[in-house]
Parts: sequence; structure tokens; C-alpha cells
Amino acid sequence: MQTRERILDTALKLYNQTGINHNTSRHIALEMNISAGNLHYYFKHTEDIVEALYNKMVSEFDILVEGWADKSSAKLRPLNEFSVSIFDLMYRYRFVFINIIEIFRRIPKIKAQHRKLRLDRAAQIKGVFDSLVFSGTLKAQVSDEEWENLIATMFLVSDFYFSFNEITDELGQEQAKQDFCYKFNSVIYAFLNQKNM
Repeated sequence: MQTRERILDTALKLYNQTGINHNTSRHIALEMNISAGNLHYYFKHTEDIVEALYNKMVSEFDILVEGWADKSSAKLRPLNEFSVSIFDLMYRYRFVFINIIEIFRRIPKIKAQHRKLRLDRAAQIKGVFDSLVFSGTLKAQVSDEEWENLIATMFLVSDFYFSFNEITDELGQEQAKQDFCYKFNSVIYAFLNQKNM
């Protein structure tokens, strides 16, 4: 494995364990048993590491969302698979979601990226819902405002689930996965046609 990837893997492990505020580039270098200078050759600042991990996560989400859009043309079943896959990916990068506000404050570039990404994702998700309406899986008599609210609620659940879990139930990985999928899917099930219930 290349040094750059080892740095990212080590940072991801440390950030997931104790957050971004407790881990400087020196902590990461110490964990890797390399010099801080060696680490800084690849990443000048801790923020650069966070940004690289965020971008890596987004790339993985791109693949996931595109796959869901391709598979969801006529059936709701892929929604269950999609929510499990979302959770697994979010769990892998959970530090982002637990520290999301802090990251946005420290790295405005990520905040701007996330806003744009949300708009792009909303359009992709609306396309999936349109195909599910066409197939009769989702209700046809839904206003544009209701679709927008549904998609916004999906983002709320996904972006803030780990923070919510941290301050409430503190569920372990498997229980949290079940809880997340139930909450995420419940938002959409309200839009199911009666015949699909």
C-alpha cells in the first residue's frame, strides 16, 4: 500500500475512534511510525487529510447512488439494499457525520462541496422516484413540494443519524444499521401505493 493511502487509512481509523479534534497530523504520523515531515510531504495540513477522506467518501457514494438509480427502475426492493449500503458506507466514514458541523466550519470548501452535492443527489433521487411512480410503486398524486420535503428528510436522516445515535441510544454497529434502515425506509414507505403495502 502506498504511503498516501496508509496515511488516509490511519487517519480514518483515528478520526472514527476519537474525532478530528483529538488527532493532529503528528498523532497520525506517530500511529504510523513515520516522521511528521514524511506525512507533511503528502498532506501539508490536517484539513487536507480530512478533505481527501471526504472526497474519497463522495466518490464511493457516487458509485452507490448510480448503481441504485440503475437498479430501481420498477421495484422498491433495491431501496432496502440501498439503505444497508448507505449505512455501511456512512459507518466507514462515520467521523464525517459525527463531526459534520465542525468540518464545515473548519473547511468551508467541504461545506460548499456538500451543498452542491446535495443538489446533484436530490436530482438523481428524484429521477429514481419518477421511475418508481411510473411503475406504480410510489404514489402519483404527490406535489413537487412533497417530493422536495421527502428528499430533504432523507438527507436529514442520513447526514445526522450518527450524531443522533451518539446522544441517544449509542447503538452498536449492527443495531444501529437496523435502526438507521428502519428510519430511512420509513420516510419513503409513506409514499408507497396502497397495493404495494
